[in-house]
Amino acid sequence: KQQCNALESEFQALIISMQNCWSKGYTRVCFEGDNKEVEELLNGNKLNFGMFNWIREVRIWRSRFTDCQFRWCHRSSNVPADLLAKHQIPFNSSFYFHNLVPHVMTNALHSDFSNLII
Repeated sequence: KQQCNALESEFQALIISMQNCWSKGYTRVCFEGDNKEVEELLNGNKLNFGMFNWIREVRIWRSRFTDCQFRWCHRSSNVPADLLAKHQIPFNSSFYFHNLVPHVMTNALHSDFSNLII
């Protein structure tokens, strides 16, 4: 389904991520994103009736996990996701699923990992 706005796109990306984690058997997950409104809506800190169906769908998927959390992080704290979001989708495709880490993200992931160790 084509989205009408950025918030709907964020929710759809989250649901696809949740489905992917669930299909791989993960039971305890924490989803981090740089959209503060999504985090506020899912954690009950804000209301938006226009997003009711998206929120309901996320909550249905959330119930399938033993532990599932939603956290906001500043975009500068998640350089790999920012790079991936800006990376061009292949011609004539509406999405692209990566089975392996895309080359465009390798250096950023190594840098993020190094920052965790320090």
